[in-house]
Amino acid sequence: MREQPIQIPTQKKDDTEKIIEKKNIVLMTGTQQERSLRHLAGLVEKHFEGAYDIHILNLGTKADAYEQKNGGYPEELRKEVLEFIAEKKPELVGISMIDFGVDRISQLIKEISQDEAIQKNKTKILAGGPFAIEHSERCLDIEGIDAVCYSKGWNFAEIVEACGSDEWKNIPGLMIKTGVDQDGKAEYIKTPPPNLKISLSDQPLPYESLENTHAIYKGHLTSTAETGGASPVEHHQLPHKHTAVLVTSEGCVNNCRFCSIPNQHKIFEEQFGGKTLRRVNFIKPEKAIELIKNYTRENPNTEYILFNDNDFTARETRELEEFAKLYKKEIGLPFYCQCSPNTATAEKIQLLREAGMDTFDTGVQGSKQANDSVGYNRACTDKQVLDVARNLSAHLEKRNDQGEVVEDGLKAAFDFINRNPIHTKEDMLSTIGLIKEITETIKVATSGQGSWNMAVHNLTLDVDRELAQDYVKIERADGIPKDVEDSDYHNASINSFYVAREPYLNIVLEWMGGLHDQIRSGRLPKYSEDFFELIKDAMDDELKEIISRKKESIKESIDLLTDPEVYSYLGNRTDLRSRETLNKIDKKIPEIHYSYHRPDRYDFDYSSLEKQIQK
Repeated sequence: MREQPIQIPTQKKDDTEKIIEKKNIVLMTGTQQERSLRHLAGLVEKHFEGAYDIHILNLGTKADAYEQKNGGYPEELRKEVLEFIAEKKPELVGISMIDFGVDRISQLIKEISQDEAIQKNKTKILAGGPFAIEHSERCLDIEGIDAVCYSKGWNFAEIVEACGSDEWKNIPGLMIKTGVDQDGKAEYIKTPPPNLKISLSDQPLPYESLENTHAIYKGHLTSTAETGGASPVEHHQLPHKHTAVLVTSEGCVNNCRFCSIPNQHKIFEEQFGGKTLRRVNFIKPEKAIELIKNYTRENPNTEYILFNDNDFTARETRELEEFAKLYKKEIGLPFYCQCSPNTATAEKIQLLREAGMDTFDTGVQGSKQANDSVGYNRACTDKQVLDVARNLSAHLEKRNDQGEVVEDGLKAAFDFINRNPIHTKEDMLSTIGLIKEITETIKVATSGQGSWNMAVHNLTLDVDRELAQDYVKIERADGIPKDVEDSDYHNASINSFYVAREPYLNIVLEWMGGLHDQIRSGRLPKYSEDFFELIKDAMDDELKEIISRKKESIKESIDLLTDPEVYSYLGNRTDLRSRETLNKIDKKIPEIHYSYHRPDRYDFDYSSLEKQIQK
C-alpha cells in the first residue's frame, strides 16, 4: 500500500489546512547496535519538529541474523533494502560503518548509488561511524559515497538541512566528494571540525519509533512494530527477548591498543587543536533516567535493560549512587552492565546490585603477563580482577553439586580475548592460570556454591591499526602467515586457531568459554573422568592411554589438558595427527552456555510476521 502523506495543520489567513508531505531520511547500520543512529535521529526529530520521517535499518553484524553468501548480504535481502529505500524516497541515506564487514556494506552502498528508482530522487549517501572517523579517505573512496562525517555528528541536523546543496561546504565535520582522480581515489573538500566539547546531557533524547525501525529476521527486513518491540539481535549478553540496549556514556578511561576508542579519542583531540578532551562523556543521572523512560514508553514490552556503556563503573561513586536510587525508584527493571577491573569497587557493585543489576560483566582480556606481552597497554592487574571476583561473591547465584540453582543471585561474567596471533605458550598458561584463580576465589568466598561465566571473544583488529602492524612484522619474522583483518568476533572454527603461534592452548581457552560452576568449566566438564567419557570415541589409542592414566591423579579437565604430556601430544601445530584428533574432540564439546541466557530469548512475539514472510 502506498504511504500516505501526513497532514500537518498549517495556519493560514483563512484558517484552512493544507497537506504537507513529510520528507524522509534513512539511517542504516551494518552492525547489531543502532544506538548512535537513534541519537542522530533524535537531533533531527527535535530540530525539524517532526517534519521528517526517519527510518532506521538495522542490518546486523553477522551472528546468523542472515545467511552470508560470498561474504556479502544475500541477494534477496539486498533487493528488499533497495526497494525499501526507493519507496521512501529519502533525501539522505546515512550509513554507520565499523571496520568489520566493510566489504559487505560497501557492496550495498554501490548498489544503492546505482539503483535508478532511488536515484530519481537524487538521494545522497553519507557515511559515518568508527570506520569513517578512523579511515576517512578510505571511506570516501568507496563507490557511491557522496560525503563522510569524519568527526562526531552533533551537528547532524545541520547536515540534513543542507543535504546535497552548496551549503554542505559550510557545515563542519564533512569531507565532500567532488570527483575521482585517475587512480580511482576520491577528490574532496574538507570542512573544519565541529565543536567537540559538547555534553551528552544537553542532547535531545534518542528517536525510538518502533514502526520506523526495521531489522533482519530470517533474512528479511522486518518492522519491529511487528515483533512487539523485540529486536532480532543475537548477542551473547542479550538475556531477554525484549531487551533494551542503551548507552548512558561514550568513551573509556582505558587506553587499550586493540580498541578503536582510544584511537578515535586521539583523532578528536587533534581535531580540537591538540587540546585535551575528557575521556568519558557521561549523561547525568536525571537525564539517563529520562532516556530510559523514553525508550520504555515507545517499547512497553521491555523486560530488561542492557547498558552497553564501555565502563559503567567509571562514574564517580557519588554520581553512581544518585543514578542507582533514581533507577530503583523510577525504572525497576533488571539490568546488565560492564566495567573494567580498575573502576569496579565493592561499594559501586553494592549500589548497582541494590538498584536491580542482575548481570555484571568485567573486561579482563587476559592475565597481566599475557596482556603486556602482546602490547595491549591494558591498565589492569590480576589482583584487581580477583578483587572484583571477591567483591561479587556476596551477591552471586548459588548452585549445588549437580549444577542446579539453589539460590537466585547475580550472574557474573569475565571477558577474555582469544586467538591473539603472537601469544606464547607461557602467555596462554598465565591466562588459564588466572581463570582458575577466579574460580578458586569465588569458591572460597561462597563455600563452593558460587558460579561465574567466561565470555570469550576472538581478537579483531583493523589491519591499519598500529597494533596490527606490529603483529604483522612479528608474524613475518616467525614465518606465521596471518591476515590480521580476517577474524570473526564471536564465532571461530577450530581450524582458524592455527594462524596463532600457540593454537592448542587457544583452542583450550575457547573450550573454557561459558558457565563455570560445580560441574562445568565452560564448555568442558569440570572433572577429568567426565571429560574422558565425553571424548573417548574421538581419541586414538595412544591419547586414550595417556588420558586414562592421567585422569586418576589429575582431577580437573583444565589441568589435564594443560598437563605437559597431554600438551606434548596435542600441542604440536605441525603434526597432522594431533590436528585431526583435536577436530574430532571439538565435535564432542557442547555448545557454549551462559547462565544469564533465558531459554526463550530468541522466541520473539511475531504476530503477523510469518504470513508476511510467506508472501
